Amino acid sequence: RQWRIFMVFLLMSGLNVRSIEQLKHIRQDEAGRILGLGSLPSLPTLWGWFHRVADKACSESLTSDLFDDQIDRGLVGARLWFTDGHLLPYTGKQSVHASYNTQRRMPVPGQTNLVTCDERGRIVRFEGKGDLRAAIVRVGQYGKVRTGQAPIQVFDREGHGAEFFSRLLDNDIAFATWEKHADKKRLDAIEEEAFTHRVEFNAKDYRILEENKPMVHEWTDKSD
Repeated sequence: RQWRIFMVFLLMSGLNVRSIEQLKHIRQDEAGRILGLGSLPSLPTLWGWFHRVADKACSESLTSDLFDDQIDRGLVGARLWFTDGHLLPYTGKQSVHASYNTQRRMPVPGQTNLVTCDERGRIVRFEGKGDLRAAIVRVGQYGKVRTGQAPIQVFDREGHGAEFFSRLLDNDIAFATWEKHADKKRLDAIEEEAFTHRVEFNAKDYRILEENKPMVHEWTDKSD
């Protein structure tokens, strides 16, 4: 009977309910009939279902199998993978650490999880809070093994740096990112005619300039 909590998760996803606590606003009899449970139980019972499943410690193997299956069946793309941190807010009564909400520009209770999506926004992989750069390397290595074609890893300025770029190159991981602390004056000085490539995205027209920028990094022996 452990499957019941997963049916509740489907209901929450369909109704955009963000937490189990918010289920108190759902009509229990109607939700129960939809799920084939007769009536949706009280919050303490729902949390009991959740913890009994969580205590089995199967989440890592279940999600790993899901990620593999999505790729094997072609349900996610394997050309561009975007990895970034996404805040998972917490709305319960327990005291938890706060994470920074970039949209609201303030710390809120919750945890920032690392999520990798394809170019259509479909989730390829996700994991709990951790080091973004280490996660990108893991995802890149996983992509090479699972897809056989090494998806290009795309990430924001948090991953910018010569040492990290060298690490990606040493692992034969192709990547694209944004320059950190770009020189605005140098960018403004570029002539408009230099932007010879054009691409349309989200009904907007973009002009692109491609150029080489030398970057050198030399590994040092930290034991010295």
